[in-house]
Amino acid sequence: MQKEIKILVSGLTAAIALGLSLSAQAKGSQPGPCNTNVNVTSIVADTDSGNLPFQFQSDTKGPYVTYTNSKTDSVISQLQGCAWVFDTTNSASRGVTLTFLYPASTPSAPPPFTTATVRSDIITTCFDNSLNNGINVGTMSFAGQTIDCAFRIGAISYSGNTYAVEFDPNSIAGTTWAHVTCTGAVSSLCNSWTVGAPPLTTDPSTGQPSAIGELLQVSTVKGKTVTTQLGLYYVAFSVTIHK
Repeated sequence: MQKEIKILVSGLTAAIALGLSLSAQAKGSQPGPCNTNVNVTSIVADTDSGNLPFQFQSDTKGPYVTYTNSKTDSVISQLQGCAWVFDTTNSASRGVTLTFLYPASTPSAPPPFTTATVRSDIITTCFDNSLNNGINVGTMSFAGQTIDCAFRIGAISYSGNTYAVEFDPNSIAGTTWAHVTCTGAVSSLCNSWTVGAPPLTTDPSTGQPSAIGELLQVSTVKGKTVTTQLGLYYVAFSVTIHK
């Protein structure tokens, strides 16, 4: 039986329940570099070093950068409130490719698709992990520094329904964090990062390091946002971000 849960907790799930924009989710009163939105280039890899395909890929049209062509054609690729925010939901031409082929639990319902290129919004919320001691993507300070963050691929519209994939073990049992690594720094502030799967979680079907996310169907019932948990899936991915 599908399990419906109201989104009443903080972090990523609260963002869905409140219907907040990505900007509102990410902005805060944090000091220093977190007071200003910073444009970044986001490069979503399609395969791993062994040429095996990832389950979260690009649309094969190259790196993603922030642009606004019109009210109905824009992309956001930024550090907002020091969180990485990546939004193609208003783009006329850009999206990401998702594959739901490797379940990590018995699905309660079939996924909406096996592989499709869709528009979505993506955000890291590192404050959801107390072990980070308040460090976020934009406040990482030296090359090689790593933190584990909640990660959400949301606002996935497909066949008239809306879906999300949430990686946040504080909110949904069985999911994992995403792994963020600082790959370059200037003046004690990182200027390039990778975001990917936690290194110790492996998909037994592919042998790839993979994050485990809960596929959610998001709907409105009697004016309130609810989610239906559809099952856990292995998702291998790697994103490079640089200023």
